[in-house]
Amino acid sequence: MVQPTHKIEVASRHGASPGDYAFQEAGTGRLLPDGSAVVYDAWNAELVAFSRDGATFDVVATGGEGPGDVEHVSAIFALGQDSILVADTNLGRVTLFVGGEVARTTDIRHASNLGVAGIGSSGELLLASSRSPFGFEEEWSLGHTARLDMETGAVDTVASYDLNQRIPPELEWDPVAPVGRVTVAAGHFVHTRSDRAEVAWHLPDGTVTQIVRWQAEPTLLTAEQLGPIEAAHGCPPTSRAANSRACHPTR
Repeated sequence: MVQPTHKIEVASRHGASPGDYAFQEAGTGRLLPDGSAVVYDAWNAELVAFSRDGATFDVVATGGEGPGDVEHVSAIFALGQDSILVADTNLGRVTLFVGGEVARTTDIRHASNLGVAGIGSSGELLLASSRSPFGFEEEWSLGHTARLDMETGAVDTVASYDLNQRIPPELEWDPVAPVGRVTVAAGHFVHTRSDRAEVAWHLPDGTVTQIVRWQAEPTLLTAEQLGPIEAAHGCPPTSRAANSRACHPTR
């Protein structure tokens, strides 16, 4: 087992004292350069900014469809101390807030099935597939990465990748099916797949800049670990076995 190399310390707390913001469902968030934070409350549909020490807060945006409103925030990016870019999946747009006020809104509804993963070095939005098509027949469904020019709205698809593996027809559910994921770091797309000891970095135009591979032994589910997973999906106890990949056989 890999031992942690960093000790995590709590810098501030918010929510337990009188007058604190009453969180209902803390969703995505982002730290700002000075250590303050912006957090989206998914239940209240509110975007809330907190001071570095957690002592004060300010509601930046509330639920709705008008300018500066939010409905389902999927990502927040800090462009500076007073500038945040907020991606809203339901409204199909990204909003730039500067000093708590709306500075610009970009429509991204035409980039269907793509979620905002990050920001490129030139200020373009870096997008990646957010879901697989239903009922695909190939072994893997393909995801796509793209870049979106925030000035013109142009979307350029730059690469494809393995997104989700098809569940074999004899199974109804697979709790350990491998998946592919794309994140963004330092202006690069970062590609991973859960069944491969490999990480690949791509430029916003899709060019591969680095691939790192290493030797790794698979960590298999034990019966103790798998039991609660199957129970949560309504599987009978008799189907639980170490390293099982099935819940119910197809009827």
